[in-house]
Amino acid sequence: MVIRITQSPKAVTAKALEKVENLIVFLPEPDVAQALEALPHGGILRQRATRAGLKGLTGQPLVTALPTRAGTRASIALAAADASAFALLELARKQVAVHLAHQARQIAIIAPGFDAARQRQLFEAPAAAAFAGAAALPSFK
Repeated sequence: MVIRITQSPKAVTAKALEKVENLIVFLPEPDVAQALEALPHGGILRQRATRAGLKGLTGQPLVTALPTRAGTRASIALAAADASAFALLELARKQVAVHLAHQARQIAIIAPGFDAARQRQLFEAPAAAAFAGAAALPSFK
């Protein structure tokens, strides 16, 4: 498996999402509604997240499709402001697994509503999870 990581300092736009096949979204607790409104298709995401029950998004990501040309598969989860590094890695592992199960070739990550330091942690956690998932485990045969 080849994992390529690219980073863009630009804010996500509807045009940019048209090309994205897989999207990981981390939302801040308790400012979920405000963070969603800042995103392309935020109204749709808010509606689906509300229907799924926002509190349930702290443990398992909500997986949904966005109305984009690429049919973007999005996974959405809440990240508590006081979540430990271990908790973030576990949440990231669940998010990444959703996409890797569908042979994702690229995964975009967005974390609106977080400060720069927390965003960095939220961007690094899925990368670490993807690398860990791609590593060949030792065989003692």
